[in-house]
Amino acid sequence: MIKVVADSTGDLPAEIARAMCISVVPMLVEVDGVTYRDQIDITRADFYTGLPTFKAFPRTAATSPETFLEQYRAAAEQGATEIISVHIARKLSGVCASADIAAAEMAAEGVKVHVVDSGLVSIGCGWLALTAAHMAADGRPADQILARIQSQKEQTRTYAAADTLRYLRKGGRINALIGGIGEMLQLRLLVELKEGVVHQIARARSRKHLIDALIQTGRAHLPAQLSRLAVLYTRGEGIQADIQCIQTAFADVVPESQQFVIEVTPVIGAHFGPLAMGIVFA
Repeated sequence: MIKVVADSTGDLPAEIARAMCISVVPMLVEVDGVTYRDQIDITRADFYTGLPTFKAFPRTAATSPETFLEQYRAAAEQGATEIISVHIARKLSGVCASADIAAAEMAAEGVKVHVVDSGLVSIGCGWLALTAAHMAADGRPADQILARIQSQKEQTRTYAAADTLRYLRKGGRINALIGGIGEMLQLRLLVELKEGVVHQIARARSRKHLIDALIQTGRAHLPAQLSRLAVLYTRGEGIQADIQCIQTAFADVVPESQQFVIEVTPVIGAHFGPLAMGIVFA
């Protein structure tokens, strides 16, 4: 039997993870000297409400190899003979490295763990875990599952829009000088995440232009065979209107009732700040 493990950065809704028996390992967020487990010790509402007032830039960290080992052993006790462990892009986080250490220990105990570097963040990563769980439930072997999620990974597109450069600069994701000038000029940034690397697409001087650029970029790069669409966001005043605007813009390809709307994990949102938006296609 194959079991699937993911981490909380995959933003899978809890009810879906439970229904598909996906074990979700929480990542860590440190706020003003206190460490919280994502989705367990701190809610997303509390994090984003407090983000503009935190004394220090929040630190994020991967869960320890010991925690992964506990999850893997629990899966083995439930009958797993193999485990597929799907995680946030290795280039952005130490999550895969922690999972690798635990996987080596499990190999010594006779259970094979396949650690998958999704190259993605948020629900794009979560969807890989979901695909793996569906295929495992159908009795598919690990090699077929890994091949399928590799193909899905390659066709997934992730675009994100930051309403301010402040948090990207503080988190070291952009050059401090450029970030400082961008803040002064009130620039907003549109990026694509590809294979764990953030690529700048456009800058905008107003929020309307930023949202328009996000929509236009997304529509220009729609996959030929679109199966899923998600709207990502971080909390902030007026965000619901922007979510609705983006949903409506893509309603002709995926009905609004079938679109995912995801409040992004603080592990990612800390770097983009309040009022960030994104879209993910698969």
